[in-house]
Amino acid sequence: MHTHIGSNGMSDSGSMVATMWLGLITRVGQVFENAIAFWTAMSKYSIAHRFSYIYKWNDKTRIHAQCNMGNCRWEIRTSALGGGLMVRVHTYQPQRSHTVVASSFVVLPRSNKFVGNLLVEKIRDSLSYRAIGIMKDFKRDYTLQLTYQLAWKEKEVAKVPINDNDDDSYSRIPWFYEKILESNPGLYVTYSIDEDGHFMRLFLAFHASIHGFHYGCRPLLFVDGAHLNGKYQGKLLATTTIDANNGMFPITFFIVPAECLEDSTWFMGHLKAVINDDRDVVIVLDRGNSLLDAVQWIFQPDLHAFCCRHLMENLKSFVTRIRLSKELRDAIMSIMFKLFYARSTDKYEALMGRLFILNERIESRVRSTEPEHWANSKLPGMRYDQMLSNIAKMFNGWVSNICDRPIMTMLNTFQLKLMELLWRRHCESQDCTTMIGKRTKEKLHVTIHNSIQFQVVYASIHEFEVTKGERQYTAQLDQ
Repeated sequence: MHTHIGSNGMSDSGSMVATMWLGLITRVGQVFENAIAFWTAMSKYSIAHRFSYIYKWNDKTRIHAQCNMGNCRWEIRTSALGGGLMVRVHTYQPQRSHTVVASSFVVLPRSNKFVGNLLVEKIRDSLSYRAIGIMKDFKRDYTLQLTYQLAWKEKEVAKVPINDNDDDSYSRIPWFYEKILESNPGLYVTYSIDEDGHFMRLFLAFHASIHGFHYGCRPLLFVDGAHLNGKYQGKLLATTTIDANNGMFPITFFIVPAECLEDSTWFMGHLKAVINDDRDVVIVLDRGNSLLDAVQWIFQPDLHAFCCRHLMENLKSFVTRIRLSKELRDAIMSIMFKLFYARSTDKYEALMGRLFILNERIESRVRSTEPEHWANSKLPGMRYDQMLSNIAKMFNGWVSNICDRPIMTMLNTFQLKLMELLWRRHCESQDCTTMIGKRTKEKLHVTIHNSIQFQVVYASIHEFEVTKGERQYTAQLDQ
């Protein structure tokens, strides 16, 4: 059996990397450290000279390779030196009886791990190295055309020596627990195992994240999860918030093999211990999320909010099923968007009235979606106009390239990514001269500019009459 790696033909100078391999095999008497070193040299040599070969005999004591092209005379034979590991070339016929152009495909023996070995260092340097990138790099560096399937397969082979064994990785959790506590003062970390010593779940929050939430972030948490793609699968749950500059700020990190009510309650219990905040913290998650019961059980039941994107998608599906016209669909979606942001009960009810006029079934359905958990005017807590879980989705993208790693590699990489993120935010904050972030400051300037034409009349200690042109509004600051 053989592995075929297509070559699109090298120029006279060939690939710069492959050209360096032209002289790896030179003469009779040449000695290699061991059979593996010879196999690697043989692979590189055949790529540089663009010919295919087969092994007529191949073990660690005796190797015989021949060109795979017709009646070509090229061959090489090696044998072990004195029964040791080193191998010596004792027969070498370098002349080939065919042109380089004729051999448009390099064929490596199926057992050859050459591609995987080349990938090890590249994957070590870049966790997000994808099969498409591997194909492009091998074409550029080695003038080889890999199939997507082969690139993906060899990447998986190359990951083995880098990522540790999954079983060993989970067994090192207790060691990780001790070491990370020693090196991170103020860290909150806990894990649990079953009666047989198997890993069950882990919760992690760094002191910098906890401190940052208490002193630099609004009391608003977004909860979302990402699937782990390693040997044992599982789920990564995380809570994030927005910093003073409306940037993503990770708070907690939770790993669990399978999400269930018991795990969700355990997670939320530790989240509450980490937050330990006197403020009314609003937790934003998708409606129908399996964490919802745990959120209501551990936190105040009325202080959770739904992501409005999820609600809009469900409503769009319902509107499509009942076959409303496009004009009517667009009008309904426009009203829904205004319902999310309406700040007063009067404004909310006025919009619901317009929805009722458009379609009674839609109005009834919207009222059944628990607006007290998504409408600004109904929610007891504050969500600061953060109606979508974009921050949570951003976190998922941030960790997407580590979700296929063994748990130890994933935890170490997450720690490094968090350090880098917080350091970058620290550097950016050096330019701040006020108590608010740069983006918020820009929005505030726009709002101030737009309000210049407003006329404000004092009505009571908490109430003001605001007039703009022919329109008049009542601003109630205590609501």
